[in-house]
Amino acid sequence: MDLRKAQYFSNCVSYPDIDELNHIIDSNMVITYRTFRKHVDTKSFNELKRYLGYTEELRKNYNITIENDYSVSFHKSKTPDGTTVYYIRHSAIEYIFK
Repeated sequence: MDLRKAQYFSNCVSYPDIDELNHIIDSNMVITYRTFRKHVDTKSFNELKRYLGYTEELRKNYNITIENDYSVSFHKSKTPDGTTVYYIRHSAIEYIFK
């Protein structure tokens, strides 16, 4: 069993293989935030959170986090070759971790 955590790879806007992306999206399963976090790299996840605007100030002032934001969902899927991937759907854009 590979214990390596998934690293941020790309988003759907700039994904290098549209057929693979479509397969990932079509084959997804919604998962919990907790399950997602168990399987993705903390550093790349934190960088993506900052990029998306999830700051400590946002949490303190408005109690909004990536975990409780209604516009965010967490997913698990597979590529056509069977590689497990995880992704965040944020405002209808997928951010894929491989």
